[in-house]
Amino acid sequence: YINNTFEPKIIDKNGYLSIASSQDIVKFNSDLCWNNINLYLNILNYEGKYNVSLKKFKLETRKFYNEKSISTQDETIMKTTSFDNNSGRIQSGGNIIVEVDGSFKNGGGGTIEKNVSETIEYNTFNNETKVIKNEKREIHKDIYISELEKCGIIISIHKDITIKSCTFDNTFGIIIGKGQIKIQGEFIRNIYGLIYGEREVDTVSRMFYNNYVKERQEFQTVDLEKPIHEDQIIETKEWIKSGYYQWKGRIGHVIGQKEWVDTSHYEIHTKTETIFKGYEMKTIYFEGVEYPGYIFSMGNINLNIEELNYPGIIVCSDNSTNSSSGSSNNISNNIFSEHISKKPPSEIKNQLNEIPFKQILK
Repeated sequence: YINNTFEPKIIDKNGYLSIASSQDIVKFNSDLCWNNINLYLNILNYEGKYNVSLKKFKLETRKFYNEKSISTQDETIMKTTSFDNNSGRIQSGGNIIVEVDGSFKNGGGGTIEKNVSETIEYNTFNNETKVIKNEKREIHKDIYISELEKCGIIISIHKDITIKSCTFDNTFGIIIGKGQIKIQGEFIRNIYGLIYGEREVDTVSRMFYNNYVKERQEFQTVDLEKPIHEDQIIETKEWIKSGYYQWKGRIGHVIGQKEWVDTSHYEIHTKTETIFKGYEMKTIYFEGVEYPGYIFSMGNINLNIEELNYPGIIVCSDNSTNSSSGSSNNISNNIFSEHISKKPPSEIKNQLNEIPFKQILK
C-alpha cells in the first residue's frame, strides 16, 4: 500500500519514481499528494479509490478504473487494456495521452434505461354491434436518469488530449482540451457527452455515434369525447286511396251508368333524422427520446469517419486560424459537413452556457 508516509527514493534515469509489479499488490490507501514527483507505475490493475496529485504520471496496467481525482502538473500518459473513468476526474496542466487496447469509457453522469415496459389502456368500437371495448397494450419506452454532477471528466488545462482505443465511449462524460483533442477508435460514442477543444477536434473512426434517438410510438384509439352523428334523409310511403266516377262509355250519360276510376297511389314523405354512426379516432403518441452529444471547437473539426449515426450537436468556429494542419477549411470530410454548424466564437460560448453541462463547466 502507498500513502503519504511512503518516502519515494527509487528514481530512474528519466527522473521517475518507478514501481513495477506483476501481481495486484500495489494500491493506494489514502490520498496521495506528491506534486514534485514523477511517478511511473507498471502494475496489473489500477483502482482509483483515492485522489492522486503528481508532477508527471505514467501508468501501464491491464485494467484501469478510477472514481476519484488524478491530477498532474505537467503530463499524464496511460497505457491499458480497458479504461473506465467512472465519475472520476483526470486533469493535467500538460498533455494527456491514453492508449487503450480494448474499451475506453468516460462517464458516470447518468443512465438510459432502454425498453422499459408500460401497459396502457385504450378503447375500440365495433360499428356493427355498437359496442365499446376497453383494451390493454404493452409499450416500451426509454427512461433517462441524469446525474450530470457525477460525469467523468478528462481535462487538459493548457495542452492536448490524445485518446486511442478500440471502442471509445464518452456517454455522460466530459472531455475538454485547451489545445487539440485527438480521438481514434473503431467505434466512437458520445451520447449525451461533451467534447470541447479550444483549438481543434480530430476524430478517426469507422462508426461515429453522437446522439441517441428512439422514435416516438403511435397508435389509433377511439375518442369517446367525439361521437360521430350523421344526418340522414328517411323516406316513408303512404298509400292514398282515391278515385272518382265518370260516365261509362259513350252513352253512359244517356242511360245513366257510371264507372269508378281508381287513382289510389303511394305518397313519398321525407324527413331528416340524426343517426349515431360511431366515434372519431385519435392518435395516441408516446414521445420518443433524443439525447444529443455535444462537440464544440473554437478551431477546426475534422471528422475522418466512414459512417455518422445521429449527428447530434457539432459546432466549430467560422474563422479559425489555429488549425494544426494550416488549413483554412474548418471542416474536413465534406460528406458530413452539412451536420456541422459554423459560428463565431462568441456564439459558441453562448451555446456552451445553454447546454445541460453548463453548471459543471463553471
